[in-house]
Amino acid sequence: MVEASDAELARHILFQTLGEDPAELPIYIGEGSVNIVFSAEISGATLAVRIAKELGDLGEFENERCNIQRAARAGVPVANVLQVGQMAGRPYMIQSFVPGRTGDKSDIPQSELWRQLGEYAHLIHTVNAEPSGAELTDQERKQYTVDAPAEWIKFVQYNIEQLTPNDPMLGLGVYESSERGALIQIFRELQQSQFEFGLIHNDLDPRHLIVSNSGSKTLIDWGESIAHIVPHVDLAEILRWHQPQDDAVVSFLHGYGMSSQTFQRLLPEVRSYQLLKSFDLVRWAKEHRPWQIDAYARRAAADVGGVLRGTTVRTEQGRVLEESYVV
Repeated sequence: MVEASDAELARHILFQTLGEDPAELPIYIGEGSVNIVFSAEISGATLAVRIAKELGDLGEFENERCNIQRAARAGVPVANVLQVGQMAGRPYMIQSFVPGRTGDKSDIPQSELWRQLGEYAHLIHTVNAEPSGAELTDQERKQYTVDAPAEWIKFVQYNIEQLTPNDPMLGLGVYESSERGALIQIFRELQQSQFEFGLIHNDLDPRHLIVSNSGSKTLIDWGESIAHIVPHVDLAEILRWHQPQDDAVVSFLHGYGMSSQTFQRLLPEVRSYQLLKSFDLVRWAKEHRPWQIDAYARRAAADVGGVLRGTTVRTEQGRVLEESYVV
């Protein structure tokens, strides 16, 4: 629930940061699972103020700012970040306000929006996961200290080591004990594959495009962006909701510049990654969301069926389940 005090906090943030008080109280324009968003007029310009709902540090907003800035330099239209800070213990981000409608509510054909997302994804994926050089700001250099390939190897190894005869996921019905060897082999093949690493948006969808009256399209919602294997992870997220033959996928691949032959070659690895991630989600949920572990387990079981048994199951609640989880 949005309190009047949140709007006052947004006003105070703008005054302290920009030295100018908005003529009117900032207007509530929406919220996600972790942020509240307001808009306000300052010196004739409309700004967006995103404020975390909970107390916390600046880590996530700083990471998001760095990724937005680097994507912008790669040619992706974004909402410019003016300031990141903290007030009353709550992190905030000030951005330029992008007028328009989200893609899912616009009159533009969905196929065109997915084609545009594919084009943007290709640009984003060219951003080096281990950046160096004069193009980086000092803050970006601090943010990009993680060795993405090494973290990937550790991540896969952790999930391999959990596949023991006493794995709790057996009791949850995720897989059968007779399938343990096959799962270990699939995860080891992922670990040994020579992947490319780059920046990913991690939540590509028409609802994250702002379409202006002139038809320009701005990519927003970078909170899940991270350095990861490309193009597999963004493809995996899209295929969580769409079948390979769906128009959304075909249009995305066209915009990305990926042939159907290349896509078919990558598809087994993408499916294996989906399986790995769903297994890790169950283990994550055991500690962080135990009340939802049965739903996570059903999703993982569906992925086991898809990879090991060739069954196809659409997961309708995956996006809700993944609100606070990034790998």
